[in-house]
Amino acid sequence: MTDFITHPLKSLVIAEENARAEAEPDQGIAQLANLIAEEGLQQPLCGYAKGKTQVAVYDGRRRLLALKQLAKEHRLPSGCTDGVPVRLGSKEQARQASLSAGLSHRGFHPAEEYRQFARLLEDGKTVPEIARTYSVAEREVEKRLKLARLAPPIFDAFARDAITIEQAQAFALTDDHDRQVALLEPHGFDISAHAIRRHLTEGETPATDKRARFVGLEAYEAAGGKVRRDLFGEDGDTLADNGLLTRLAEKKLQEIAEEVRGEGWSWVLAMVAFDPALHQTCYRVHPQKHEVTGEAKEEQGRLVARLKALLDGPEGTEPEEHDLSSEEWEEVEAIEARMDEIDRAHTGFTDDDRARGGVVVHLDHKGEPKIVRGLVRREEKKAETKPDKPSVPHSVHKRCTEIVTQALARDVAANPAEAGILLTAVLARSAFSHWSLQGVKLAISGFHPSEGSELPVSHALAERQEHFAERLGDSLAETVAMVQGLTEDERRELRAFCLAPSLDFTEARSDQPDHGARRTAALIAERFGSDLRQHWTPDEAYFQKLSRPALADALREMGSRETGLESCKKADLVPMAVRRAKSSGWLPESVRFAEATASEETLTDQQHEAALKAA
Repeated sequence: MTDFITHPLKSLVIAEENARAEAEPDQGIAQLANLIAEEGLQQPLCGYAKGKTQVAVYDGRRRLLALKQLAKEHRLPSGCTDGVPVRLGSKEQARQASLSAGLSHRGFHPAEEYRQFARLLEDGKTVPEIARTYSVAEREVEKRLKLARLAPPIFDAFARDAITIEQAQAFALTDDHDRQVALLEPHGFDISAHAIRRHLTEGETPATDKRARFVGLEAYEAAGGKVRRDLFGEDGDTLADNGLLTRLAEKKLQEIAEEVRGEGWSWVLAMVAFDPALHQTCYRVHPQKHEVTGEAKEEQGRLVARLKALLDGPEGTEPEEHDLSSEEWEEVEAIEARMDEIDRAHTGFTDDDRARGGVVVHLDHKGEPKIVRGLVRREEKKAETKPDKPSVPHSVHKRCTEIVTQALARDVAANPAEAGILLTAVLARSAFSHWSLQGVKLAISGFHPSEGSELPVSHALAERQEHFAERLGDSLAETVAMVQGLTEDERRELRAFCLAPSLDFTEARSDQPDHGARRTAALIAERFGSDLRQHWTPDEAYFQKLSRPALADALREMGSRETGLESCKKADLVPMAVRRAKSSGWLPESVRFAEATASEETLTDQQHEAALKAA
């Protein structure tokens, strides 16, 4: 039971449990004193007996200070001259009652609140008990206790608003007071919360890292790893032992790799990040669909017949007039799911694919394991094929592919609208795709054909190119201002000119075609309506470098029916080939875009086509 007493003002002191005991007197004390002088003390103080003569006030600090000021000024109201009314409680009630009153007061500084929560913990209260008492989440209690444990110089700076709550929360990433103060001393109070976090977590791995997501914090901690918890940020936790994290991720990936090895592949690699070198050293084979036979074929036939009956409805009913019931729709979905199962069961890699191919198990950017099957090392391909000596010299082949590059670049530059689509697709691949794009390289220097491979100058394109070059200015700021002043059509035209030099389909050797680049070239040629014949026809310089057998093969491809071409003099074959090529529109194999799409021999072919078509 609480008692009301009157107690001499001079024997009233502020209790140490008072949540604002350490706060500086605020400017509102004088105002409150005037109000009490006019209207009297409307609300009694709350305190407990301290020693023989004193009462410690745990609720009513500001009122007590106002009364003491009035006493100095000899202005105490009549109800307080003989003693001040006090509601007397116990010391055990003091801290809880004071904190409850402070939390409801708008002038209550958070630092005062954090101190009181810490004192409650020191008094033996548990986090769940404190949370229940003050109707806050346990995590919120933990946050306040964490801030209360800051190094005294930092906590005091926060209490007097020398640092922000965000800075205080950043310092709380570590419980090491020496480290907190050591970071504060050279930088002062101006150091940002971001900089504090960066310094305190330097060398640590974010919990959002793909390895951490894959391994899991629980498994990492079970293996002895230390986690720095950030109570104040959703993604702020960091892991201290990067080496341990990598070893755990590799071990878990290796377990998946061992399961995949049971499929019969010749080799299986497990790695955290996919090795880009595999793009060059391997090409990829893909699953093939096999003929459905036997019982599976019979089941497939029954499923197709039943599905048709469900969708067509009763005999004599038009399909659009037939509404399926919910049970019938469930049956349709079940049939379609079973048909998919049959298809998957009859789609896969051949035994030969597994015997010569391999698998890479790695993590994607989300930390999910990704299994790349069907990788075949290029040396194995060479051992299988052992091609004969190429009939077209490598230098001639290189010249042809340089001509391809120039021709496509001209078509790109001449078609700004389509170039904008292509540029967006290329940029999207560069930003988001795991696979590199062959044939288009956003390079600053651009493509330059070797001597003797240049196409005749296009004066119209050259004039427009010179027009833009002259307006660039000497600085980036001038270029930005120039671009800002262009019309949208001019900007599209400029983008096309900038994209065109990034194309490069050059192949140094005729026996090592770049199938990925050829597929890119074929797709560009199709979208831009390119026809190499509009830019180049095989000339005397080209045919002069071919052997007689190669000349004879070329003439037969052009429709020549003469016999004994191999025995003719080269001096006779070359002019004949030049004339026939011009009249027939014949092109060397190196530049036949339509046929380039037939190849499936590179690791990235399907990804290239999908990305560009998505544009």
